[in-house]
Amino acid sequence: MVTYAQSSSLVVPSESAAASSFKLTCKQGDLARALSIVSHGVLEHSTIPILKNILVATDQGRLRVSATTLDLGIQCWIDAQIEQEGTTALPASLFARMVSALPSEKMTLSIKEGSQTLGVQCTGSFTNIRGCDPREFPIIPGIEGVAPETAPVIIDAGLLKAMIGQVAFAASADISKPVMTAVLLLVGRDTMTLAAADEFRLAERVAPLQGVREPQAPVLIPAKNLLELARILPTSGPVQIGITPSRNQAIFALRQGEQIDVVFRLIEGKFPNYQRVIPVSSTTRAVLDTKAFAAALGRAALFAIDSKKSARITVKGPGDGVLFGQLIIEADDADLGNHVDVVAAEVAGSDQQIIFHVKYLAEALGNIDTPQVSFSLIGQGRPGVLRPMSEVAYTSLLQSMSMGKVA
Repeated sequence: MVTYAQSSSLVVPSESAAASSFKLTCKQGDLARALSIVSHGVLEHSTIPILKNILVATDQGRLRVSATTLDLGIQCWIDAQIEQEGTTALPASLFARMVSALPSEKMTLSIKEGSQTLGVQCTGSFTNIRGCDPREFPIIPGIEGVAPETAPVIIDAGLLKAMIGQVAFAASADISKPVMTAVLLLVGRDTMTLAAADEFRLAERVAPLQGVREPQAPVLIPAKNLLELARILPTSGPVQIGITPSRNQAIFALRQGEQIDVVFRLIEGKFPNYQRVIPVSSTTRAVLDTKAFAAALGRAALFAIDSKKSARITVKGPGDGVLFGQLIIEADDADLGNHVDVVAAEVAGSDQQIIFHVKYLAEALGNIDTPQVSFSLIGQGRPGVLRPMSEVAYTSLLQSMSMGKVA
């Protein structure tokens, strides 16, 4: 039996029985969908053979399929007519591709006594897939096992999906600083906060929660795993979020419609006090059309191709023959030429000129979907702050490459 160190892995080996004879019937479409979901948790090139497999098991009258990378675990339940209980582990890629290639009909899965081979029968098609000992497959905890003092919070799947997209892009890719590759998850009395940061940018999203509860200690979830969750989440329906008693795993569970558990190994460490770098005031504020701003940045990016990928942004209020405020975006290249875009804006405060990394600024703006956006500046050497012009509590901060007043 394979053994895994609990200090570094998501889960521990299963103590379930070896593959036994079982037989069940399910819909091809349901199984194909479940396999496409759990495939996000398969390590095809793992040096641990069992992690290249998907666990197939009967579970309280349903069929459960599971996969894990040890950092990320996914399991999904589908309806099935169970004739005999049983379990096995099957090669993930082959099993998923075979099921997806079958016609959209009912299918029968069966294992003969003493065998590790799964028989798949569907509308004249007969397949045998050799499995392996399911006892080697790690256990993936469920939402039912979360710590009593950290009762699951509930949030809408569509909202959670949007929050992840608005924050995870700002996490660092530098694996030598694991804490900065994470997204901070903080549950307060009536809000939930996601935040991420690297040395150039920061993003924070706060959403209300129903009811009042005791605040929970913050946890750190790998940003790359949260992005996998966002790909799996539906556009609506409740998601339960809980922390295991050992406080080393977070569980996201869907129990309405599709039944899915996604489990993450948490990152140890303390996230920096990021709130202290978010400015509480500004010297210049421009409110402008979000799409017009994004389009202008896209055009400027065509000329910002040097190593710095910089664009100059000038914010000017009305005056000197100009009736309205303006945000001027400039980029140039010695070989290609130069580009200037002027976007109308409502400007309050002093004129400013700033240089930003155009790609980072565009990414930050791309996570704001309101018609108008607020762009606030503070002064020399200070960051710019983007916020949607709405009640959505979202802050995206980007460090300037240089900043100064327009002469």
